[in-house]
Amino acid sequence: MTAFFTPERKAGLRLVLWWLAVLYAFFFICHPFLIGCGCSDVGPEHTCGIVQYYASIGGIAWAVLLPLGMYLFRRRENMLIFLLILVFITLTCTLFLLAAPSLGLGAGDLLSAGVAEFVITLIFTLPLLPYIGFLPLFGAGASAETLLPWLFVYCLAAAGFGVYLYRRRNE
Repeated sequence: MTAFFTPERKAGLRLVLWWLAVLYAFFFICHPFLIGCGCSDVGPEHTCGIVQYYASIGGIAWAVLLPLGMYLFRRRENMLIFLLILVFITLTCTLFLLAAPSLGLGAGDLLSAGVAEFVITLIFTLPLLPYIGFLPLFGAGASAETLLPWLFVYCLAAAGFGVYLYRRRNE
């Protein structure tokens, strides 16, 4: 029986199970956007409890799966670099959105200030979609301003953990 589970098969099984867990988390995260619950409300501000529950489960699962994936695949250089790129993209977008009000986006543009700010904010918000499930956990009046500082600290810690694993792998 132990001959069936060689180290290569165990690593392959871990990879498949991790990706299945990631897909499961993303289906939970996208539930408010794709399926809803049959009522007319859609989107991240959905008021039905079950939709917020699913989004919160997906956000927590993704927040746990990302560092877990870094740890599980610390010996696979390409996978570790891929996960680090995901963390650094999220970290960069979070930093930009935290600094965006002080940059004065849209002031003096040829385009309408509202449209330019909306497009720029949309582009930098898309990588933060996996974490939208944390909004209900922060309370009823939670907004992006509540989520962004917490997300910055989380991404900074995850990036530090990933860089530590990468450096340790190369020693």
